[in-house]
Amino acid sequence: MKNNGWVKLHRKEIESYKTLTDAEFRYYLMSRMVAVWDFKKELFGTFDDRTRIVKEEMLPTWADGKINTIKNSLIKKGWYKKQKDYRLEIKNAKLLFGKGKRVEYLIQESENTIHNVEINIQENEKQNNDLLKDIKKLASNMVVKYDSFD
Repeated sequence: MKNNGWVKLHRKEIESYKTLTDAEFRYYLMSRMVAVWDFKKELFGTFDDRTRIVKEEMLPTWADGKINTIKNSLIKKGWYKKQKDYRLEIKNAKLLFGKGKRVEYLIQESENTIHNVEINIQENEKQNNDLLKDIKKLASNMVVKYDSFD
């Protein structure tokens, strides 16, 4: 990952970073950049925390020991939560970076599901009406034929 030397942050967001050291702040920002931010994925707000991966993708000039020390410090301070399969979840990621969008996404998915169900119901009703017409037509033909035998 190439760093162009600057990162855009909101003023309110900067206030919460005052408790971090320079190295912790850099590690945290880099982890946000490589985290999964796709709402459809179960891994939302997480990143692979294996030292080798972090070093290759985020901080190639840092020593392995420094990466582990900073990572553990951020976990102790509550900035990350350990997940299974060597992943760290950015604490409050869903609240900080996606609560509103996550809700919008879930609402949109629900609306799409309801719409698809309504379409299926309408198609089934149309098929049922067509079948009912065919049955009535057959029944009327049977009555006529039955009457003609008398």
